[in-house]
Amino acid sequence: EQMMVWSRTPLSWLALPLLVDGEVYAVLGIVSSQDDPFTDEETAMLELFGQDISVGLGILHKREGRSS
Repeated sequence: EQMMVWSRTPLSWLALPLLVDGEVYAVLGIVSSQDDPFTDEETAMLELFGQDISVGLGILHKREGRSS
């Protein structure tokens, strides 16, 4: 696995829990070198994005017969 290396100190961090069957499966982290980079509308959109990912993960788990 290869991860991107962040070369600056992040000033902001947005953590979105990805839930499967009501439990945290993973966390999607978004960092920024700007202080307070997201508007309320953008934050709400990112939260919806995290919920959409959670739904997709839940569907995949059910298809594969896995539990969280």
